[in-house]
Amino acid sequence: MMHLRRVVVPASRSFIPGGAGFVSSMDDSDTYFDRGEILRLRVELPPGEVERFKQPERPYVHGTVIENDRTVYQNVGIKLKGAAGSTRAWEDRPALTINVDKFKKGQSFHGMDKFHLNNSVQDGTLLSEFTSSLLFRSAGYPATRVSHARVSLNGRDVGMYVLKEGFDKTFLKRWFKDPNGNLYDGGFVQDIDAPLERDAGKGDVTRLDLTAVVNACRLPNPFERWKALEKVLDIPSFLTFMAGERMLCHWDGYCNNVNNYRVYIDTKGIAHFMPHGMDQMLGDMGFSMFDQPRGMVAGVVLQNPAWRQQYRKRIAEMLPLMSQNGPVVQGIEQVTGRLLYAQQQISNDAAKAQRGAADDWKRRIPERAANVAGQLRVAEPPLPAPLLFDETNTGYPSEWKKTFQVADTKLESSVSNEGLWSYSIKVGRSGVCIAAWRATVVLGAGEYNFKVTCRTKDLQPMEDGNASAAGIRLGDMSRNERVEGTAEKELLFPFVITDERREVILTCEVRARRGQVWFYAPVLIRTKAPETVKPVPPTKPKPAGVKPVAGKPKPPVKKPAGAVKKKR
Repeated sequence: MMHLRRVVVPASRSFIPGGAGFVSSMDDSDTYFDRGEILRLRVELPPGEVERFKQPERPYVHGTVIENDRTVYQNVGIKLKGAAGSTRAWEDRPALTINVDKFKKGQSFHGMDKFHLNNSVQDGTLLSEFTSSLLFRSAGYPATRVSHARVSLNGRDVGMYVLKEGFDKTFLKRWFKDPNGNLYDGGFVQDIDAPLERDAGKGDVTRLDLTAVVNACRLPNPFERWKALEKVLDIPSFLTFMAGERMLCHWDGYCNNVNNYRVYIDTKGIAHFMPHGMDQMLGDMGFSMFDQPRGMVAGVVLQNPAWRQQYRKRIAEMLPLMSQNGPVVQGIEQVTGRLLYAQQQISNDAAKAQRGAADDWKRRIPERAANVAGQLRVAEPPLPAPLLFDETNTGYPSEWKKTFQVADTKLESSVSNEGLWSYSIKVGRSGVCIAAWRATVVLGAGEYNFKVTCRTKDLQPMEDGNASAAGIRLGDMSRNERVEGTAEKELLFPFVITDERREVILTCEVRARRGQVWFYAPVLIRTKAPETVKPVPPTKPKPAGVKPVAGKPKPPVKKPAGAVKKKR
């Protein structure tokens, strides 16, 4: 077994301003992650539990985990994890969530109640999660710790996995002085106005704490909006979160894609966002640090000029962490030594591939830091041009992008002979469909209608409520109606923009177990443009000797220095 020196992260987790509110207490898991041992884990499921494991609802099933052929964890909860890109069947290399005390209270795995085994199918380096977590934690920000394990499933060796601690009450106790608030899972491509799943907490189950953050973001007056947001969001730490996501090119994170995040709201109602799903980082070395984000909260924060300047300062403060001699590159070198030793036990080719991946990864870190430094030196790029409207006040959004959670969902676009575009979503054989077509547009102040003709065929909703079946909305708002079964309906989603410019996300979505939906001719109709305010003409000076109009005060008279005789 190879032991390497520890990557030193400040115990107070306050290396970067904005992290001082995080405490990171020590527990038994520190010994495990500090030692850095790559474990051999055997995951065993009885035949009946294997069949339950495959169900679309992804239930927890009963299983056994055996560590290094010695330590046995019995009656643990095991379920399938991963979204469209990483989900794999049990017969392949599935990603797993292991809840050690799900069915056996008090049982833990090296001080953790829950951990994940990620198949890393979207990260051949096995280093993306580790690197990203280390950057956040070195910046004093809460992030789950990462190691590795060689895994077998019912005796079948499936190779090297990324082992990542889970977000749960144990994690909250490590980082927050107040761990009794609500921890929410961001789900799949949905903002905080969606009915997010609550993973932990003793707080209000009505999600009023989340609603308070949403309401603050939606106040029409920007100054009132920012003042209200300060009361429900830790602004300094959120700037660190936003800077970290973008420095790592997290295209599928909260700021850029309202995905892969957790939000913890403490008992005082203060929200803290945390990064997740960081297995596809550092792909675009030119990833913008200053584009208007899609995430509702991030967008409101960056619209504040003072906070935007603080954000630029935070980026500069964090850059040394990604230098050639910084803690991130140092950490990669250390974990690579462990991985090379473990991969050598698999094959020479595996070790050789790991060495090449690590060298490339170490190169990317300072390269990305140099690019970010360059972005800080130049003026920010102009905002995208607003959507154009024709003489009928109709705008035609282009560049619709598809998002889906389950791989067998089918999304297609087509154009009719009349030049009208349609966007379809068809539920696959899995019987689970959470998918959408989205377009991002910039609008000026005014009143608008998002208009779409929706046609459904045998569409069976996933659950009750407006969030299910088919419908349309803005990215940071809830739906006002839904379509299901076999039907055709014209959908209108009215909204108001009070800012001079705002980027909005138009969404045509479906949550269903069966059927198909078509969204025809999505357009924006401007129902009311902002009224033009006429400038007030300057007041002409009155000629001498003219008495002021009754009821209006005389202009003040400046007295010359020295004694002045009273006017008779």
